[in-house]
Amino acid sequence: MPPDTPSNVYEARGRWFVRVSLGGGKRLARLLEHAKTQAEAEERGRVIAKLVSDLRSVAEADETLREAIENNVKKTVTEAAAASDTVLAVIVEGVRGFCAGRGVKLKHLPPAKGAQRFRDVAKAWTSGALAKRFPDYVKTKRTAKGDAYTFDVVNEADAGGGVKFGDLFLAEIRIEHVDAVMATLPANLQPATRRQYVQAIRKLLSYGVHPLRQIDRNPIVREHMPKARRSLAKGQLRPAEEARLCGATKAPILDRMVLAFCHREGPRLSEAVGLEWSDVDLNLGVVTLDENKTDDPRAWDLGADVVRALERWRKRNPEARWVFQAADGKPHNVEKLAARFREYLGADYAKIDRPELLERTASRIPLRAHDTRGAFITHALACGRTEAWVTDRTGHKSSQMVYGYKQAARTAAAIGLGWWAPMDEAIPEVAAEVAAAPERPDEGSGAKSAESDQKPKWRNRQTPPIQNGERAYRGAGNAERNGPGLSGRSGLGCPRRCLAAG
Repeated sequence: MPPDTPSNVYEARGRWFVRVSLGGGKRLARLLEHAKTQAEAEERGRVIAKLVSDLRSVAEADETLREAIENNVKKTVTEAAAASDTVLAVIVEGVRGFCAGRGVKLKHLPPAKGAQRFRDVAKAWTSGALAKRFPDYVKTKRTAKGDAYTFDVVNEADAGGGVKFGDLFLAEIRIEHVDAVMATLPANLQPATRRQYVQAIRKLLSYGVHPLRQIDRNPIVREHMPKARRSLAKGQLRPAEEARLCGATKAPILDRMVLAFCHREGPRLSEAVGLEWSDVDLNLGVVTLDENKTDDPRAWDLGADVVRALERWRKRNPEARWVFQAADGKPHNVEKLAARFREYLGADYAKIDRPELLERTASRIPLRAHDTRGAFITHALACGRTEAWVTDRTGHKSSQMVYGYKQAARTAAAIGLGWWAPMDEAIPEVAAEVAAAPERPDEGSGAKSAESDQKPKWRNRQTPPIQNGERAYRGAGNAERNGPGLSGRSGLGCPRRCLAAG
């Protein structure tokens, strides 16, 4: 130990420590995490020594507080030793206020000037105010409603000592507080859901580091993140089952249109209901998504059956802004679509009786609206579409995300499940309008007009052909799998273009 070093600070293996007496012959040593030089260590040691001295002075003056203070001295030293300068200012102000008789609890210290509470930052983030203030660093939350619920739960959770987590200042939060929040969550939550709570807290605290500059580092490091359990088995509708769902006219047509669109085109549910007619070019058969979850704009060509269905769908409400617009003029509400989706499988609707679609076990979850996306990938791969063709529509960034469906795709191909029934024929209300529509000049047995010669070539195709060397399997001849009204098609409504010749 250098001779000029104060007795409560010492160096060991190139790092600086502080040591204080707890009374009764007990001493406590703690690493000064932010002290890089002797001068910094000495300064921090003097501050900590003063905090302990002030607390003990209050304990000696008021016997009723002695036990509470003695229990908090160790915690105060530990936090002050590990704190950044910003956090140390919070601790010092809190102790001073307590010692001055302002009734401040040591377990919940007041802020330094400009410090912010967790709940206030969470509100600013979910409301979009944080993104407006720091547009270069904070993105506008598209899942604000769901995240607001998450933060409502977190804010009201007990962080220890009767203090609500939302009332903590960012500079006060430690991993122990997060552990206390996690202990209050229902025990039956799935591991992935529990992980999402910690992810939300961690992301918000990362904004506390920058751009808010409330803390020097995020107290939740990667190692503290709950481990995600193995993936649970998920259900998917088969094309014949999906055709029966589309034909279940007792179910609201908006729900059936959204589900049919997602099965055939593979977007995220939020992307589908967020589509505006300005995003869809029905003349070229192209949809453009400039805003999406991954902030990666993408465009792709729609199936011709989907385009024909959307053409008739738009005529129902030509002034609508949204493709799937509710009666109130807003995008269709899909908040509880998963529950409705499962209900539509019942005897009153599609009459689909396959237990794995509805059961919940330790290794399986019931069918969700999001599973339309997995079903699209599975059957697209089964019909010979390439991974690039799939990801152009789904927006997946990683091949690993698609790879998880390849085993199911091989099974679907092996048993000849085929592709989805044409959307403009599967939904009776749309099919009736198509049937009533006048014949196009370039369709039927009549001679082609000059106008028909200018029609885009996409109108004569359904989807891209399968790749050379790949094989999709015929399902024709299997009446049980073809389902009602589909026996004349290859597989379960699978367009003949997706089958290999011979």
